[in-house]
Amino acid sequence: MNTPKKPKGVEKAKCKGTLYDLGNFPGLTPGDKWVKGEVYIYDKGMTDNLKELDSIIGNEGTFQRVVMQVKIASSGKALWAWAYLLSEGEYEESKKPIATGDWIHYLVKGRR
Repeated sequence: MNTPKKPKGVEKAKCKGTLYDLGNFPGLTPGDKWVKGEVYIYDKGMTDNLKELDSIIGNEGTFQRVVMQVKIASSGKALWAWAYLLSEGEYEESKKPIATGDWIHYLVKGRR
């Protein structure tokens, strides 16, 4: 496997969706609430990075990589970005919605 390229920047961002607690990690599904996260900015040549992420995240069909619109928090600028959505039917019995749409805030508050 090739060494992943480093991003030229990381920005706080948000997208529309619903965020869930899946236990050790969050899951995003389509929805109409704002979900907070990060966008990693690359110039070009991130194919190896996507292949690496796909092998880790999407290897069992639990997640699917999609292109979705996000908004950069600092500027409000909209752009298109790759995201991994939780596949329909996955974790149905155990997923818990995160009302704030913010995984880090949710963890800091003790998963309340």
